[in-house]
Amino acid sequence: MFIKRFCESHPKVIIMDTWENVEKVINRSKLHWLLEKSIEFKPPQNKGQLFSVPKSISLESFDMRSEALNMKFPIICKRSKACASVSSHQMTIIPTLNAMSKVTGYGKNEQVILQEFIQHGGILIKVYVLDKHVYPALRPSFKDLNQNCDVFHFDSQILPKSFHSSSKLLNGLDKVMSISNEDVEKRIYETLDYDRLEKIADVLRHQIGLTFFGFDVILEAKTNNHYLVDVNYFPSFSNVPKFHEIFVSILLQKLNNP
Repeated sequence: MFIKRFCESHPKVIIMDTWENVEKVINRSKLHWLLEKSIEFKPPQNKGQLFSVPKSISLESFDMRSEALNMKFPIICKRSKACASVSSHQMTIIPTLNAMSKVTGYGKNEQVILQEFIQHGGILIKVYVLDKHVYPALRPSFKDLNQNCDVFHFDSQILPKSFHSSSKLLNGLDKVMSISNEDVEKRIYETLDYDRLEKIADVLRHQIGLTFFGFDVILEAKTNNHYLVDVNYFPSFSNVPKFHEIFVSILLQKLNNP
């Protein structure tokens, strides 16, 4: 890879986030293993478990569907590659084991990860991390689904970003999503455990070694348990107040203290 070779041949160049650390979050199978390991790491003075991760299994091929026998359905099927292609953002909700035979669109030798669907009331917490700065924002997510739903293919890149959108949900998203949860959104903002989210950010920063990243958290409907479902490198920071000011200050600090 050009960037990696360039850094190796120019050792005086200051690197904010090494490619080795970025690689940790661009493969979903490796990321799931890392998140499970992260659960074991507890910040000082923290007695309980900060978060859980949904049960997941990695398959060398989608055809190995028998591996899903011990999973709780519905599940979500994702490609192992988390970026660098359009298909990496295309996923499938699968309601039952029998429904897996109806799923198409995955290559014979394409690695995938199957992840149990956690009921979470249609709200996703996106957390943006810039070094020590942590900013949560709420997004619409999937309704609580059961095994009576249909197989549903979707592109995570085109999911609605706001509860206040006046446009209709397209591509059948109205069957599995709702953007009319303003009251619920307000209640969750008021009760959001900011301290827990900051501690989760600290754990990920320690385990992954990145400066700029984001992670997705959902709250299990019945227990309010925090489930960490995704981590991504340098997401859009459009929701972060004074992003450019903070970003430049972090860069200057690194330049002055390499």
